[in-house]
Amino acid sequence: MPYLIISILFIAATAVTFRISTDRGADPYGVNAAYRCVGGVIAIVFGMVVVGPGAFLKIGKTTWLWAGVGGVLYWLAGLTNLRATGLGHMGVTWTVNRCAMVIPALASLLVWHEAPLSLASAKFRWTVFGLALTVVAIVTFGLDRNIRKGNLGSPSASGSWLRWLAAAFLAQGGWETSLRAAGGFERETDRVVFLSVIFAVAMILSVLTLKVRPAKLGRREWMFGAIAGIGSLIGSGVRPWALRDLPGVLVFPATAVGVLLLMQIISACFWKTKVSRQVVVGILIAVAAVIVLGRTAV
Repeated sequence: MPYLIISILFIAATAVTFRISTDRGADPYGVNAAYRCVGGVIAIVFGMVVVGPGAFLKIGKTTWLWAGVGGVLYWLAGLTNLRATGLGHMGVTWTVNRCAMVIPALASLLVWHEAPLSLASAKFRWTVFGLALTVVAIVTFGLDRNIRKGNLGSPSASGSWLRWLAAAFLAQGGWETSLRAAGGFERETDRVVFLSVIFAVAMILSVLTLKVRPAKLGRREWMFGAIAGIGSLIGSGVRPWALRDLPGVLVFPATAVGVLLLMQIISACFWKTKVSRQVVVGILIAVAAVIVLGRTAV
């Protein structure tokens, strides 16, 4: 449980950093590149210090496979989300991206068999119900965001936006599924190497992306990128350990709704965002979802 709480706090802090960077006029692509680079460098140093260079040569092919694929998807999730957001419909993009947690949660059920796959099983029924409540909570928060931004009457979706949105959804869900795999590794060394490799791969791909799509990398971008990179490294980096101790069907939905709730509190306190009826309903549904999923984890 401590790892899950730490993860939620630092992922929320990273989201706040990105919002502040946008308000301050920082280039989002530059901030994204900087935070990948800072997170990658720190992750590599962390791995070398904690387990040593030799550990990278001793881990199995499965760990390398999950780390490599996860790193590519981690990089792709950030890039595709930026592209989808830039094409409009920010509120819908934000909502769909949060709903990507259903992919690793369902993988936890179907691949790692965290609950019996039978309607006769009460645990299975409660798990599915909890996941459904989580999606409803996320959509409710997203509806409030669209109402505040005046996006409900926005033009019809473009094909380009839908393609980038679908790619962002799949990449986000896929990279989080790799975290679930890391939670099941037998050795702690493998988890540390996984963490180092996944952030290193994302860093390398982000640097290469700058060759194709140049971005502004000034002092502002590096400052916010460094803060976001550290927050993301801690927030996402501890999740394999959270998934070592807790089932994925609890960790992924709880992370999604936990970050949402913290963002609502922070927005209300610092940005004076009005707490609407949709937000209150979303909070109640989110709390109910966590309670239901927590019940299945016992």
